[in-house]
Order: sequence, then C-alpha cells, then structure tokens
Amino acid sequence: MAAELEKLAKELTEQGHSVGAQLVKDSSKSWLKAGLIPKKLENNVLSREELPQTVELNLDEEWQRQSARFVELGYHTELKIKDGEYLDSLPRFGTQPEEYKGRFDLPLIVETRIPWPKQAELAGIGVSDYLRARIDQTSPWQGNNQETPDAAYSGWFNNWNQRFTRRIPPFDARKKLAADEVGAGPLEGITLQVVHPELTKDGKYFDLIGYQVGSGLVPSLSYWDDRPRLGAHWGDDAHGDFRPLVRGSKVVTG
Repeated sequence: MAAELEKLAKELTEQGHSVGAQLVKDSSKSWLKAGLIPKKLENNVLSREELPQTVELNLDEEWQRQSARFVELGYHTELKIKDGEYLDSLPRFGTQPEEYKGRFDLPLIVETRIPWPKQAELAGIGVSDYLRARIDQTSPWQGNNQETPDAAYSGWFNNWNQRFTRRIPPFDARKKLAADEVGAGPLEGITLQVVHPELTKDGKYFDLIGYQVGSGLVPSLSYWDDRPRLGAHWGDDAHGDFRPLVRGSKVVTG
C-alpha cells in the first residue's frame, strides 16, 4: 500500500499537481485509520476514483471567513471606520489564474493600511526581542518583483511545502523567484497566521523573503512559547521547518 501511495504521489508531482501529491503523502495514514481508503489497498490495488476528493474552495465563503476575522480583531476600529464600511473596502478574491494552480492555491486578503507591528499586536502575534529592537531596520527587499500595494489587496499564495517543497536558505529562494512571483513580508505573514493558525501550530513555519532585517537577516513566522511569533534569522541558513512564503504577482485591490 505504501508503495502504491508513493507511486501516486510521484505521478501527481510529475503532472504538476504538487498539492495533490502532498495530500496523498500527508493524509494516507489518517485516511486509512478513518476507514476512507478502500479495502482494495490491502492488496496493493489503487484507484484514483476511490481516493477522497478535495472539496473545491468557495471563494465567497472564504472571503467572508477571512474578513470576519479582521473585524473580530478590531482592524476597522484601528482605521477609525465602521465595520460595514471596512468590509466594503476589502477586495474580493479574483479567480485563480490557471498558471497558479498547484503553485499558489491559498487565497489571502492582506490588510496593508495598518503597520505590521500594530497589526501583530492586534492579532496577538508575538515579536521576538531581536526583531522588535530592529523594526527600523526591517524593510522591503529591494530585489522583489513587485511592491506591496498601498491599499488592502487579495492574492494567491503558496501553502507550506508548495512551490518550495524542501527547506532552502531564504537568499537562495529569492534567486529562484520567477517573474510572476513575489516574496511575502510581515503583513502577509500576519494574515496567514490570522486566517490559518493551524499551520504554525502544527510546526509549519515561513520565511518572509520579501523583507529584510538589515542586510543579512530575513523575517520569519513561527510558533514559540505557546504563541505565534514573528522573528528573524540569517538569510543564508536553511531551517527544516521553514518554507518561503510567496504569492503570484496578480492581485486585486479595493
């Protein structure tokens, strides 16, 4: 059975379906335990039609979920506008570009009108002492393919282990960015934590390669001392639990 699952994962990867491949790798044990994998697998017979199917994401419902979290955290109060007006200012999700599928499958709304240190405070995300002492040295990486929009925006991002499937030094990841790929920064990392807190809690951390701390370090999002935390580490070091956070260059603004 394990060999058949590995074979399926390899085939999916070769066909460009990296998310499906990771789903097979990560979920096979839990599927079997829950009785979701057919008995045929006991005889090493595998049918794609019999595997649990991924439910297509409803973008309207996902927008409602993410925007509601922002209101819960008081982003509208920080901006001194009413909650209804605030929601109206948030962009909807655009249809996922075909070329993003399997590479950027995670839609996120990013609030850019509140500075990231304040946003982290509102969201209950810690900031390491090292990074806090260097907030004035934390700035966009000048080699990025696109600047962060001034207005709130929505875009498509990679999930953990998607796009970069192995650990990689942040500086090396920057060199591998395609023309339509943009490194994420603290604002994007905060959004990811707010709407998908399960990732860091499960030990899936992110390098925020679109920003720099001084010249040698890169901000990061992890889980430390029972809470999510923004920190920083050397850009030429690869850490096993970290993956670069990247988005596609096509975005929607309010």
